[in-house]
Amino acid sequence: MNLISNAVNGALAHRFNSAKKAHHEDETHRSAARMSALAELDDPRAIALLGEQIYAEKYKQRFEAEHPAQFAAIDIHSQQAFVAEYPEEAIEQARASIPECVVHLVRIGSASAYRMSFFFASDDAGAARIL
Repeated sequence: MNLISNAVNGALAHRFNSAKKAHHEDETHRSAARMSALAELDDPRAIALLGEQIYAEKYKQRFEAEHPAQFAAIDIHSQQAFVAEYPEEAIEQARASIPECVVHLVRIGSASAYRMSFFFASDDAGAARIL
């Protein structure tokens, strides 16, 4: 099990470092890195990493000042965030706006207490796949 954990952690660190490096490059390179990450959206770790990158770059500072302890549902494709007091409300807002959203859920101001990513499939209207 440790071998698997080490391999997964190594892959995550590599992806995180790649995403971090892309942050310092120009907009064209960042867009290319995001498109590459979007191609891997069947991988829960890729969704979580991309969601964390979007949250850190676009929302973290403002949301932590304005919405502490609330929940942000971030659609990975549009990079839109939906904030609510309860996670279900944030997710419902995202689904109402973007029915086939791929969501990364963050508890604002929390280091890691409540974060998850999932997507909704159009072929099964009420179903969500939690990753």
